[in-house]
Amino acid sequence: MWTIISLLNPHSFAWQVTYEFPWLKAVAILTIAGFLVFSSGGVKRILTMEVGLMLVLWAWFTFTTIHNTSQSEFITFRSDTWYRWRFVSKIMLMSVMMIAIVDTWERFRRFLLVVCACLAILVIRRYRS
Repeated sequence: MWTIISLLNPHSFAWQVTYEFPWLKAVAILTIAGFLVFSSGGVKRILTMEVGLMLVLWAWFTFTTIHNTSQSEFITFRSDTWYRWRFVSKIMLMSVMMIAIVDTWERFRRFLLVVCACLAILVIRRYRS
């Protein structure tokens, strides 16, 4: 569900009222909660070298964000910098969640089919209108 909402953004096809609701945040919270409650051995899937490298990259992003927001040259961009840091942190968190959730070839195949279907719908929608 998170992949569909993040890629396809189906609530933007509907009325303005549904577009203003934070659908992605709600689904992301439910995805994380479902993983924590129903996952067996999920922590072991997260403890990999790739996730460790993503954590190092996130730490580097955090360090450079803190460093740049303390510089007088970039003080005017402080709020934009922290906004972008939060944006990237959410993406990295959900990427780690997808690594943990998509743990079999069947789930990986389904994940790819969902991604392809979302992109196909976007292309069809683009060229039909």
